[in-house]
Amino acid sequence: MFRLLPGVSSHPVGDVDLWEWLADAIDPVLVPAIGYGFGDVVEVALRRMSYVASELSQFWPEGDMPDLDAPPRIRSAELDAAIALRPLQDQSTTCRDPSRAMEAITAHSCPPRRLRYDAEMHGSFGANIAIREGPGRFQSIPAALLKESVNEAAALLADKALAIESDVLESWRGLATGALCAFVEGAGHPLLGLIGLEGVPRVLPVFRYGRRQWVVVDVVAELRDGSLDDALASSRAALARVASGKTFSSGGGSIEIPDDATIAKVQVITVPKLPGHLAAQRGGPRPMAVQDVLHIARTAAQEPSDLWYYLVDLDAPDLPKVIALGEIGVWEAWRSNGKTLWRSGRWLSGLFSADDGVGQEWTDAHTRFRLEESLLALGLPSARHWPMIDRQDDSTTLCDPSTRSFCTVMSWETPVAITEECAVEDQSAASLLRNMASGLAFVLERTRAAVVDALSASRIGALRIDFSCDPRPDAPPLEIDCAPPVLRVSLGRSLRDLLQEDNRLLQARVGDALADCLVSGAEKEHFESAWADAPPAIGFGAVSIAQRRIELPPPIGVHQWHQSRWVKELSAHLLAKSVESKTYAGEEAKRLLTETVYPWLIDQLQGQFALHDSRELLEYAITQLERLHCHRSQLRRDISLVTGFPDYNEASIGKMLGELRELFELSRVISLLVDEMLVSPADGEEPVDSLAWTDVLGLAELCLMSCLGSEMSHKGVGGLQVEVLESGEIAFTPEDSERADLVSFQAAVAASDVPGPVPHLSSGIASPGDAGDAPESIVSVIPSLEPVQTSSKEEHAFTLDALVGVFDAAEKWEIPDGEVFAATTVSEIAEAADRIHGVSTVEEYEQAVSWLARTANDKAAAPRERCS
Repeated sequence: MFRLLPGVSSHPVGDVDLWEWLADAIDPVLVPAIGYGFGDVVEVALRRMSYVASELSQFWPEGDMPDLDAPPRIRSAELDAAIALRPLQDQSTTCRDPSRAMEAITAHSCPPRRLRYDAEMHGSFGANIAIREGPGRFQSIPAALLKESVNEAAALLADKALAIESDVLESWRGLATGALCAFVEGAGHPLLGLIGLEGVPRVLPVFRYGRRQWVVVDVVAELRDGSLDDALASSRAALARVASGKTFSSGGGSIEIPDDATIAKVQVITVPKLPGHLAAQRGGPRPMAVQDVLHIARTAAQEPSDLWYYLVDLDAPDLPKVIALGEIGVWEAWRSNGKTLWRSGRWLSGLFSADDGVGQEWTDAHTRFRLEESLLALGLPSARHWPMIDRQDDSTTLCDPSTRSFCTVMSWETPVAITEECAVEDQSAASLLRNMASGLAFVLERTRAAVVDALSASRIGALRIDFSCDPRPDAPPLEIDCAPPVLRVSLGRSLRDLLQEDNRLLQARVGDALADCLVSGAEKEHFESAWADAPPAIGFGAVSIAQRRIELPPPIGVHQWHQSRWVKELSAHLLAKSVESKTYAGEEAKRLLTETVYPWLIDQLQGQFALHDSRELLEYAITQLERLHCHRSQLRRDISLVTGFPDYNEASIGKMLGELRELFELSRVISLLVDEMLVSPADGEEPVDSLAWTDVLGLAELCLMSCLGSEMSHKGVGGLQVEVLESGEIAFTPEDSERADLVSFQAAVAASDVPGPVPHLSSGIASPGDAGDAPESIVSVIPSLEPVQTSSKEEHAFTLDALVGVFDAAEKWEIPDGEVFAATTVSEIAEAADRIHGVSTVEEYEQAVSWLARTANDKAAAPRERCS
């Protein structure tokens, strides 16, 4: 990046999002009037930058970047490659509309003698992207400066569009607000609604992260730089009217903000060319470039409430002066520092961040490179157009709830995608479409090698399978049209009935269509064989049994921001006590923890208890503990299930084991809270909500760490080193000792009951247990079921015992290595049930299996049964 865009301190990745939004707003006005649009300028510039990078990067030196004061060096091979670069007009032939691209090149170029360099504009040649060397001959300005030229072109063309049609400004404001809301909500941030204010010609998006945690946004969208100051002043006046305790109208009803809510306010600046500096008003809304907001929203997806915490920190009355090169740099520094800008109890006059965040933005974009490359090859919209993205290794699921569109992209050697678009309101049709598409994705994953080989042999660069619903009542159940690289699958309402009769119908038809249009001869036979061996993942042949297990939400864990807040308070306490800054160990650490740190922390914890009603806080803690145990129990089941397959992913198991340890540590923190609450009951009045809980939890975790360190030292099973910095900040680190510390020991105990991989038997079914464990007839255990037993024998020729035996055999059935499903026969299941259960006869077991495996047609043909 630094060789392609040297010295650029703004954010090129985020700019592309803004450019695309702007093009959507002004190009419908520009193209009819001047023959090209801003999008054409952007496309030419980006294609030129990509071309130059691909041509020169092969000659770039490897290793670390040299120091800034090192003399510049360039290889002769790279210089030769730069001289041999093709003229700019060659890039127009690769654009979506070559004629409009040439119009854009012509309009944004000038003769060499008229080209002017403006160093004050960060090295810009104005809105020019090329110089004219003759009729139809253009040479691009250096690729490193094209980004600045596009920014200048954005301002020029936006002003031109506004002069042509003044209504374009309102279109731009609406588009920018809608695009921002879709992106931020898609990243996981809870959009509550859009509120309207009397006399304000726009709506304000409102996000709520907790009962008292609110963020209100005003999108300041302008097309002329000169009007930005007035727009910001108007925005500040509008945001000032949004206050706690008020109710506002929204499209989905009214939105009431609680009296004790903390509202973080943001002005999102969306202008064609961003001004060099956005001054934040202390105590007022924070102006932020839309590029920064998009990056923050995306990188805060794991904990969306981080956005609220960040904004609250930046609006704190005791915040030192922050000097930074860019907002993203401040955000990244905040995230990497315990989600706070400083953890010291000593007051600071200022904070300086030398990183402008460009590297992090570029790194984040790099993680999406394979996905973006696949989407481009598949002819699908860029990832920035999909509000919801779920990445899983080589497979990514994208969703746009507003259009009910789904897309599963497999970024293989040859990319494959399955798209779904349900234009009907019928929920049943949408469910059918989702099930069929996800089932086909499962089959493709299991036949990846054969699919990639077939695509390679067919010389198709990408494969897209488009699913859609045909809403007509008389529509054919299934229509498949293959015109490489797109295979279209249309589903009718009657497909569900056909799948009841033939479970593999859609799977087989899609496989046949792919084989016919991709390969022939031996390659076709190989593909068909692999596809036929794939497990049946599409259909309704199985019976769905609803699970009645109680499932609770995950517990609310410790948030770093709250822990950092208490670290800062503890730091101020240590400074006030004149505690010497050094590393404490052994007896010194024990005394510091026992006499100074732990007593203060416990006093603060009891002070927090005093704010709330102890019964209410205790109920909240018990609820969180119950959530935790439920989640931990389910996690253990998941680990047991995953490790039962021979080809399980060790990385995913490691992730789940890490989550299990975190839950164990959280349970100890909550247990400490419960103990202290019972010892120190209080009768406060402040409500207990998620914000109050996480604050108490962060303090309790510090109490536990201090208590553990002291306890370990007293019991002689290891200890903690306590480092007190000059700023007063305290840090706990394990002592270097061969003795096991309690934390690791307790975590090992907690993980010891996690089941290992399920052993695979060499053949058949597990043998029955000892004679004392032999199964008994269900009637001998539950005599009241004897009438049901007799009725079942008379009506179906098998007993309840036969059903139990079949289920027992199914539970213990062996799955061969590398497979998910195993085909078998009725007689094999009956023999296995007789071997491990043995209460009924083999004939009864066979009758039970046949009855359980009936299809819809079998049930329709049978006499209607009575249930009582």
